[in-house]
Amino acid sequence: MDELDSRLLKEVYEIMNLANFTLDRDLLRRKIMDALFNRIYIENSVFFLPDENEKSKGGIEINIDEKYVKQYKDYYHHYDPIQLIRGPFIKKNVVQLEELIDYSSFISSKFYCEFLRPQSIHHKLYINLCAANKYQGRIALYRPVRAKKFSREDIHILKAISPYLAHALDHNELFINLKLKDSILQIMDKNWSTGLILLDDSMHLVYMNQKAKEFCSALLGKGSCQDMYIHVPRMLLKDCYAMMEELKRCPADCLVLPKHKVMRMKHSGKFHLCSRILEKGAGPENYRLYMISIDELNARETIDQDILKIKYRLTERELDIIRHLFKGLRNAEIAQRLFVSEITIKKHIQHIFTKVGVKNRTTLIHRILDKKYHFS
Repeated sequence: MDELDSRLLKEVYEIMNLANFTLDRDLLRRKIMDALFNRIYIENSVFFLPDENEKSKGGIEINIDEKYVKQYKDYYHHYDPIQLIRGPFIKKNVVQLEELIDYSSFISSKFYCEFLRPQSIHHKLYINLCAANKYQGRIALYRPVRAKKFSREDIHILKAISPYLAHALDHNELFINLKLKDSILQIMDKNWSTGLILLDDSMHLVYMNQKAKEFCSALLGKGSCQDMYIHVPRMLLKDCYAMMEELKRCPADCLVLPKHKVMRMKHSGKFHLCSRILEKGAGPENYRLYMISIDELNARETIDQDILKIKYRLTERELDIIRHLFKGLRNAEIAQRLFVSEITIKKHIQHIFTKVGVKNRTTLIHRILDKKYHFS
């Protein structure tokens, strides 16, 4: 990198330093793209994110109209030569499209005439980011027809810095993974008496501690939990699936709140179950873990509901609704059980929040648990 100018060297250094502490992968990717725009003439760019098969999906776009982003994902990606060409291309860290195909024929193709030309995209250069034999994505750089194609100097610079950019992404992924593992271990150390179940985004078991094994074994009606592997009962996954569906319906930056319920076991008493999402990094390709915590409720510590009623001046109907909220029921389900409208339930819940001094049902349940007001 001796031949590169000091400004670019400084930006590459900042990128590698950022990789050491950021949990936001998109922030790192945008920093990489900014460095390229600052050094090389580019009018448009896309950072294609890798999927599990090491193919590329759209990810971060700069100066690309949202209309064309959607068209590409819905239709035109089938005609993109880069999506069709493998072999030598994927092994090179920097390559121009002109090197791979007959460009004079390409400019009469459907993909060029209907998709690229309306965006004034003509010259295309790609940077494949690979480190430690792992594909970290691909950056596409675009220029209009009026501009010259990418020069040898441009390609020389990109070839020189691309290994460092790929290394930064790889190091950042390792940093995020270690942070997540540390967080999980801290939770486990702090809650050693709590049953813990960790599941991946496909609802496959990642981890189950001894307390959780005992609980699942009792729930499944097994006399012993000595099995090497105990299945997670389907009823425990219900809230995790519900959160997964919420994520699909919500915007990318939405917050899915933990879900709580109380489960009564025939011979083992009552247990408080909390299902929540643990994020593994940031960005569209976000990996997630789902955690189910299981805490036994000590019946001897249960305070009479009359105390709760007097302390917060709750009505009998409001206590009924709190019981159902505590079991994890939705507003519509509560309305159906109490034979009232969903709007009425919403009004009651707002009154409860005001009286107890909370803003959402999760905080309400925590407040009740902290005060040991447990419901059957």
